[in-house]
Amino acid sequence: MEEVVTIADLVKQQYGGRSQTLQTNSARTSELVGRAAKEMARVNGPEKIPLNDIEMVKAATEAYLIDCAGHGIMPTVRGCASFFGVSRNAVYDYARKHPGSAFSEWLDSFSDLCGELLMQAAVEGTASPVPAIFIAKSRYGWRENDDMPLKEIKDRELTPEEIAAKWQDLPE
Repeated sequence: MEEVVTIADLVKQQYGGRSQTLQTNSARTSELVGRAAKEMARVNGPEKIPLNDIEMVKAATEAYLIDCAGHGIMPTVRGCASFFGVSRNAVYDYARKHPGSAFSEWLDSFSDLCGELLMQAAVEGTASPVPAIFIAKSRYGWRENDDMPLKEIKDRELTPEEIAAKWQDLPE
């Protein structure tokens, strides 16, 4: 009689069972929290890169991307901002106060790069697609079509008639 191998058996062979997975998850969580602590220390530290010095910004960005690659994590604007010694909000505030500057262009480009990397990871199966899509929409301004600029989508309120029409379209 042939031995029957279940999916659970295969998972146990490949991943070591539930306890090993929990240990791996716990170790990864510890690593991520430790990394976040280091990032916060940089933000609260004395060394800050002047955001108007685009060459220093580019050098810090390159160092950050190399660090992300070495640790197997996706880059984010917040993570890169910590390499500048500032918060994510400080990065966005500076870009907002200096539209058209080299820094503002860098931020657009870097944000687009983060979104592209995230979506590429989702397509390849190294990132979960549903959270990746949510993050791409909320953080990087991605949307399904280009018919309406994102600002108009965010600023536009639905009329009572549009709300009623959407309500009618919902399944019972």
